Amino acid sequence: MAIEKMKRLRLVAIKSEREALLKELMLLGCVQISEPEDTGQDSDEAGTFSIELSGLSEYKAEYEKLLSSLDILNKYSPEKTGLFSPRPEVSAQSVIDDSSLSENLVLAGKIIEADEHIRRIAAEESRVRGLIEMLKPWKTLDVPFELSETRTCFIMPGTVSSSVDFGTVEKELYASAGESQIIKVSSDREQHYLLLVAMKEEKAQVMETVRKFGFSPASVADMKGTAAKNISELGAKLKDLGARKDELTAQIESAASSRENLKLCADRLLTKTEKAENAERLLCTYSTINFEGWIPARMEKELGNVLQNFNCAWETSEPTEEDTPDVPIKLRNNSLTSPYSMLTEMYSLPSYNGIDPNPFLMPFFSMFFGIMLADLGYGILLFLGGLLYKMKAKPKGAQGRAAGLIMICGISTAIFGALTGSFFGDAISKVAGMYGHTVSVPALIDPLNNPLQVLIAALIIGFIQLIIGTAINGYMLIRDGQWFDAVCDVGSIWVLFAGIALGALGITWYVAYAGILMIVLTQGRSSPTIGGKIGNGLFSLYSIASGWFGDILSYCRLMALMLAGAVIASVFNTLGTLAGNIVVFVILFLIGHALNLGLNIIGAFVHSLRLQYLEFFGKFYREGGVPFRPLAVKTNYFNIIEED
Repeated sequence: MAIEKMKRLRLVAIKSEREALLKELMLLGCVQISEPEDTGQDSDEAGTFSIELSGLSEYKAEYEKLLSSLDILNKYSPEKTGLFSPRPEVSAQSVIDDSSLSENLVLAGKIIEADEHIRRIAAEESRVRGLIEMLKPWKTLDVPFELSETRTCFIMPGTVSSSVDFGTVEKELYASAGESQIIKVSSDREQHYLLLVAMKEEKAQVMETVRKFGFSPASVADMKGTAAKNISELGAKLKDLGARKDELTAQIESAASSRENLKLCADRLLTKTEKAENAERLLCTYSTINFEGWIPARMEKELGNVLQNFNCAWETSEPTEEDTPDVPIKLRNNSLTSPYSMLTEMYSLPSYNGIDPNPFLMPFFSMFFGIMLADLGYGILLFLGGLLYKMKAKPKGAQGRAAGLIMICGISTAIFGALTGSFFGDAISKVAGMYGHTVSVPALIDPLNNPLQVLIAALIIGFIQLIIGTAINGYMLIRDGQWFDAVCDVGSIWVLFAGIALGALGITWYVAYAGILMIVLTQGRSSPTIGGKIGNGLFSLYSIASGWFGDILSYCRLMALMLAGAVIASVFNTLGTLAGNIVVFVILFLIGHALNLGLNIIGAFVHSLRLQYLEFFGKFYREGGVPFRPLAVKTNYFNIIEED
């Protein structure tokens, strides 16, 4: 339950052992290799050390190729898995093993190629269907499209809008060129499909006449053969395309049996990418490799056991004060506090000279969540849901921590639900009332009838958390040797609040006056002048008073969300009883409480986080830590078997 102590690592090894050394460090999983510092072109080291490429771009391309093939497989042959199916497990050695990698890359290439071919076929099918639809209105026309003229006549298929009266077109054409003829082939809601036949010497006059009606030559004029023949040929082509597409689809679907191998190879390439990224951080000479990095202090012995098998020289050292911003952060927690790491990471990791907030988040976050949701039924559902997911899916990492957090919050919700007598709101008393019975559920807290009690309790809890936050700040100042700052910045506030408490009890107000004097005289101590010191001290007194007042009032949301959830649950229960029918009640009960539970889970989570991040963390938290990212076996599809 602390920030892992880190040591700086410096290592020089024989270049010929680079791959073997990186492999062992990867299996050990506790060494973070730092990015090399820019030595500059004019430095003495610029010509001595170099960075060598390790095929990183190639591995990334191959990894993306495998991911694309898996996406294609999932599109044509979706993987059938249960709701909470666990990820399969493999050993770290099998992930590092390169066997079967090349043949699976070939298979991935074939899958991608087949999918690209299918997409080209689909585009061609779309084009062919478009041509068929275009030709259908001309299907009854026996004249081949390439026949555009005879010795004395010209022939032109074309269209006019369906709003044009065909009889009028015929009359106008007959009046202007009596030997011309226009034949209606077919019509639909949008157009008339026409065949124009006229003498060549009258073409200009005929075209001028029909253009008045919006006549335009049809695009089929460039085709050969009759419409019926073209439709038949295109239909046969469409059938061939469909058969080829089915063949390629079957080829992709047959590759689904290799899905697990493709996933394993994807994880292998992800690991190779991780290894190559770290290899390109090494500074190389003709015969050696050099790097600096970080290692948890407790893993130093294990690292020594690995490095004794290599021709290398290495040393570790404690980080200096100047190193603090660069020291990677790893939080070391037990099973109770580990689920809260995800909350800390969502905000920001603590700096190396800060403190792990998870032990303090543990009681407060879960308690606030339980107060806001406060229902025995909801708590049981949350706990069972988290437990079922943990047992069935066996999640690791962040997902495992999330499942643990859900279970803890479910327990807290159930406890406060029992204290308020809420089991899916007032469902018990409402159902009993439907059958003429009166049932009163015992409760120590009644938020609906006595909200002031809940409000006062919420403010007291908030004040306690904020006081604990200042205590943590005082501890860190004392730990860092800043005793005077601890007395001035933390001790003065404690004296002030203790004095207010004594004054409120009628004992004395002098302690409060002493606290005010301490704040005024010490909070401006960094100012160079006496006036500045006093002025800043007075301003700090105002800031402390207004800031603490606002922070404590923020905890009113504990009462507000508790009341909101209870009222909404009661409303849905009341609606269910209005019909006096248990079936109607159950339907409205399920719908209403599902909505209430979903909305209030989001509200309780967000507002609990807000109280931690803004009010609580604001009293002590030193943020800005960078996460510890060691060279390790990385997987997306498989869990690594924990080996003894």
